[in-house]
Amino acid sequence: MRQVPRRRPRPAGSRPASVSFGRQYRELERQRSALLARLTGLGGKACTHPTGKRALILINDAFRKCSVAQRRAVLDAADWLIGLLEQLTAPSGPAPGLAVRKLRRTLRPAAAIPMLRSNFGGRRAAPIEADIR
Repeated sequence: MRQVPRRRPRPAGSRPASVSFGRQYRELERQRSALLARLTGLGGKACTHPTGKRALILINDAFRKCSVAQRRAVLDAADWLIGLLEQLTAPSGPAPGLAVRKLRRTLRPAAAIPMLRSNFGGRRAAPIEADIR
């Protein structure tokens, strides 16, 4: 019969300090209230935006329904959504679509770029003279 090897006792400082359930619960509730304050601080438009609605669902309904172990992940997801809303609602100058349109106007149109004609005969391609402006 085989003998089971003896287990070595753990050193006294190697065990991680456990956090009590009540302390963890209070910390998560504090984070939840901070996220809710951030969301309501964005104004009424943020709460009517689909992203804001989803963040509210995460902060309220999903947070209450899930276990305490899963609540940190729910709050992280809500924090990410609120961060997106802050970027969307922040006054950052003209809309990005306008900048793209201005950039397109400054670039040369595709017809103005000299096209290369390939002769497929082993010779080097030469620019088409009619396309150069």
